[in-house]
Amino acid sequence: MIAAYSPRYEDLQPHLNSRQKIRIERRRPANPHLNGYLVGLSPRLGMMHCFDDFQPDGYTIFYLDDVEDIRSNEYERHWDHMLAAEGLLQGLDTVPNVNLRSMATALTSSTQAVDMLVVECEDFDRDFQDFYIGKLVSVEGKVVEFDNFDALGSWYEKTHRIELNEITLVQLETDYLKRFSRYVTGVPASQRDTASQSNQ
Repeated sequence: MIAAYSPRYEDLQPHLNSRQKIRIERRRPANPHLNGYLVGLSPRLGMMHCFDDFQPDGYTIFYLDDVEDIRSNEYERHWDHMLAAEGLLQGLDTVPNVNLRSMATALTSSTQAVDMLVVECEDFDRDFQDFYIGKLVSVEGKVVEFDNFDALGSWYEKTHRIELNEITLVQLETDYLKRFSRYVTGVPASQRDTASQSNQ
């Protein structure tokens, strides 16, 4: 069960919009680290503009309850200097408007800012995750409906139903997501009936 209020909230508050890089250690083996800048925070959720070394890598929404440690020291200050000198921090000025009150509001507000998302359901004790990439259809109560495409860039025949409380990580505007989505073909499952009717 994810806590309604995480003690990590107060630990993270000084880093919010500080333009100082942090490194977060998570208790999820599939994604144990997040590196970047904290650009959103609520008592339950955080959002970081992430980096893979010198590569800006979109925005990641995560549960504060999964955070085990926060590092922000001379190593991060050196990265601040390098990333700023290389002109790579523009993403701090174009942060999507995401409502972090809950995972449900984070998902629905994200789709008003971007077209595609990555949704992950990570295990606690194994390097294993259910990985969904595509378009949010709806959030109804405790269930998320999601149009997912496969590794060949084809939409699945049916909309996936994901339990809301199983979602642990959401990614927006990552390099992988933006590039892969350019080569997706076909019509998402939730839109097929509408598309077929318009062609009649």
